[in-house]
Amino acid sequence: MTILAKLKTSLIWVVALVAVGLVAHGLANPPQSKKKSAEQPPIEPKFTFVVHPNCDLTKPERGTELMDINDFGQIVGGFSDKSGVVRGFLATDTGLMGLTELKGDEFNNKWKFHDIEIEGASFTRAYGLNNNGTIVGTFQVGTRFMGFRVTIQQVLDAAGRPIALYPSDVIDIGGINTQALGVNDVGTIVGGYTEADGSIVGYKLPFGGKPERLEVGLGNLTTLTDISDDGTTVGTYGDLNQDSGFIDTTMSVLLDGSLQLQANRTLGYNGTNSALGINNNQQIAGIVGESETCSGNISFAETGYVDTEIVLIEIPHRRTTAVAGLNGSGLIVGATDNDFGALVGFVGAIAQ
Repeated sequence: MTILAKLKTSLIWVVALVAVGLVAHGLANPPQSKKKSAEQPPIEPKFTFVVHPNCDLTKPERGTELMDINDFGQIVGGFSDKSGVVRGFLATDTGLMGLTELKGDEFNNKWKFHDIEIEGASFTRAYGLNNNGTIVGTFQVGTRFMGFRVTIQQVLDAAGRPIALYPSDVIDIGGINTQALGVNDVGTIVGGYTEADGSIVGYKLPFGGKPERLEVGLGNLTTLTDISDDGTTVGTYGDLNQDSGFIDTTMSVLLDGSLQLQANRTLGYNGTNSALGINNNQQIAGIVGESETCSGNISFAETGYVDTEIVLIEIPHRRTTAVAGLNGSGLIVGATDNDFGALVGFVGAIAQ
């Protein structure tokens, strides 16, 4: 199953895998006056591939997914090991904050990986981290998915061993499943949860507070994917096609700090139009596509989100490109695919 096909299976998984939606956090100096058009091709970023040393790159839908990057160059994500078990990770670099190491179709081994596994879980993936050392993600126990919150120090201290969560760091909004997908520097977490009737609802969880449910009536499948420090929130929504069992078209949503709807729109595609991340400069990133291929993209809320121009991002010679995160230094992370259909993480930069 391709990245784009997975995007259509269930909106709660629009951000559960790179294949189903990715987070992104900002470009310090975005290109100006660039938009999708037949005359203007997508941007090819400077990039290099980054993969977990224990992942399997020979089987479809396995591999490494880079999900988010903070301003210190620390990355979180997930990988499938050779037995197919999915684990999260924190990756710290040894000097790749500059652009001199971005050499295209080469693998960069200057990253130290610290595995993240929640005690008792059969599945763990990290989706977001902030500049204060907080990591959020999702883990599975039995048939239920719940969110988690850990610190970078907890991950380093665990040294690859399973982490026992404090009860306050288990994020369970109720219903069937809960996912924690993004966190800002204030410690506010956003995500989505599945209710008993199968509908998916976005939520915001302030640090030390109670969860706030998204109430904007945007179809039966809605999830919040990222939040800036001032509370501006992005997300994705759609309606399930009861005949096909897929979401025919996903839409992007922009909310203010009170979760009041500011804009909802497509980005010009009949299939996937998912806003997956926002930074403190109100720059938005996500994924778009119409068929069996997809592209990463960046759009800019400060230009008027409904009519904003978008910048497409594509790794050359690959069917799919998904932008997972962008930090204030202009570095982006995400995933693409290889000839086996496995996911390959990348770190790159948009040329200014």
